Amino acid sequence: MHRVHLYTTDPSGLDLFDAADLDATLTAIFIPENRVDAAKVHAVRARANRVPIVVHRRGAPLQGYVPPADVAVSWLYSQIIHASDLARYPRGTANFHGGILPKYRGPNVLQWAIVNGEDWLGLTWHAMSEAVDAGPIWAEGRIAIGLSDTAWTVRQRMIEGGQSLFPRAWHAMLERRPVRTIDPHVSPPWPSRRKSDGRLRQGLTRRQVKDLVRALCPPWPPAMVEVDGVDRAIERVTDAPVPGSMAYTTSDGTCVYLVLHDLA
Repeated sequence: MHRVHLYTTDPSGLDLFDAADLDATLTAIFIPENRVDAAKVHAVRARANRVPIVVHRRGAPLQGYVPPADVAVSWLYSQIIHASDLARYPRGTANFHGGILPKYRGPNVLQWAIVNGEDWLGLTWHAMSEAVDAGPIWAEGRIAIGLSDTAWTVRQRMIEGGQSLFPRAWHAMLERRPVRTIDPHVSPPWPSRRKSDGRLRQGLTRRQVKDLVRALCPPWPPAMVEVDGVDRAIERVTDAPVPGSMAYTTSDGTCVYLVLHDLA
């Protein structure tokens, strides 16, 4: 029986271990210090079923007594795991990353991919290393990004795809059979998105405007446009004027209409 430490911010991480052939038992669940009050982390606590919960201090190695484990699995996790802690796991580590590697290393790549106009999103299970999203890849796949998708709808399919790939990644990890390795120097990590990244600027195409707004949908901070010196949240984009909308002239001289959240 493989003893597992699960690092997660989302209750869907507990579903990974439903497969009967994994021969795994959770000995501890780690939640990040920067997300302890999030509703989804409370949902993790509610489903823990007597598995010890450990709050992982940001930027610090694990401290004090931690139940032993042979394997670490990281699922939708929001903090870096210290290199000294990665060395705890003799049977391996596996992190799920919603992006193709190495092109989309780093945080917030779901949003970056949609903003960049990609028509598919990579699904990657890889070994954790000191460098971000740089370890050998255990399993990978992809899902389509449709023109009507938002980051939220893509995220739901990303979760389902990551769960479906997990048994393959698990066995590849235990057997040390990566499907490929990557050179992290080929592509630097994407940065965390800032508020300014969501501000609509002039000179965008119709597609670029729509991609920005659908990438920054609820529950994330929305795309913004400056109106009379004040940033206003954009609820959606339409091709024809509707109540509560303002015109935006695209780079090819046509118009789209920005429906502002507090005017709609």
